Amino acid sequence: MATHQLEWRTNFRANLYLWPEIAPNIRAVAECTGQKYDERAILAQFPTGKHAKQPKTTRSVRNAVESLSLVGLCYRTGAPQDKLMLTKLGEVLFKFLGVGTSKPLINDKNRQLAAERSIAGLAVILEYRTIWKLMRLTGNRLTNDELNRAMRLMKTTANVEEAADRILEAREKGDLSLIGPYLYTGRNKADQRKMINPWFLRAGGGRLFIWLPTPGSGSKSKFRHIEDWAVPMLDAWTKNSGLPSLHASTDASCAQAISEHSGCG
Repeated sequence: MATHQLEWRTNFRANLYLWPEIAPNIRAVAECTGQKYDERAILAQFPTGKHAKQPKTTRSVRNAVESLSLVGLCYRTGAPQDKLMLTKLGEVLFKFLGVGTSKPLINDKNRQLAAERSIAGLAVILEYRTIWKLMRLTGNRLTNDELNRAMRLMKTTANVEEAADRILEAREKGDLSLIGPYLYTGRNKADQRKMINPWFLRAGGGRLFIWLPTPGSGSKSKFRHIEDWAVPMLDAWTKNSGLPSLHASTDASCAQAISEHSGCG
């Protein structure tokens, strides 16, 4: 199987939350598609009120658009009109999630349908597939610290098995340093989380099939888990040697490639 270089960019900090509820900023952007890309106009559509944190700068808009484009849900058409558009995958998924409809169609029983389309699309991105494979080799679970260290080690797709072995040894011996140094050190643990969280969220389809126990659930686990029903879906793609090998980017062509591979067009 061919070996590919991996690109672990540390400058993408936008979080993507689609499940169990769509993040308000993500919903606002999805509702503005088809319009001219005007960050101030889109910012004005962001929710306000007692329970909504009102963003103060247009960077919040760019963050949300970036997070959606990196998973193939939206794109900008560019000059001269530069409109914000949903891909076909974005149209299908957001309708399922209840954007533009009276109520969501999605529930915990049929979430697999949305996840299946998302997984098929995300499979064209090398780094997402690599995270899936790493999680499969480490018991379908992974922490932020483990991924941060593994990213430093995984310079190519040929390094995944070694990274998995080191993670398993580190767990057994209770010493994360056995994995190796962090890719991203940041100012502190919180800053590190801000870089790693978006990778998990994008690779997990906005929590559609990779999740972390929510606060108040009674679990203090730091592990992200692959949903059991998603395992065969991920395996089917990680074992497919004929897949495209793209790096996630905010280019319209990347978003369209993810959407087309999802089967939605």
